[in-house]
Amino acid sequence: MSWFKHDPAKFNQDTYGLSSQAVGIYIKLMNLYWINQQKLPEQKSVWLRQLGVNSESEMDDLNMLINELGLANDGDGFLIPDLDQQLEDIRGYSIQQSSRASSRYKETKQVEVSNSAKDF
Repeated sequence: MSWFKHDPAKFNQDTYGLSSQAVGIYIKLMNLYWINQQKLPEQKSVWLRQLGVNSESEMDDLNMLINELGLANDGDGFLIPDLDQQLEDIRGYSIQQSSRASSRYKETKQVEVSNSAKDF
């Protein structure tokens, strides 16, 4: 997916009290996680580079976020359970919307076919 749901209230709650630097790292971490399909690379040095974490203070902020987000290493990479749940919610919503759109399309086609049959 090229997008993910952004809940401003949850974002504000999750980032309340963080420095601007930490909020920037948080956003980049969420984006990187999403881009990599629900996983951060196993080699932490890879995602440190991708996040642009270079200084000691940035590393401190990242480590604090890692602890707060409950990152777990499954041996194949790092997972963020909260974002995983969000993705599942979005997938379910997307399936529902697709089904509704398909039903509306079928109904519209049936009406068009019915109307064109009346014209003959």
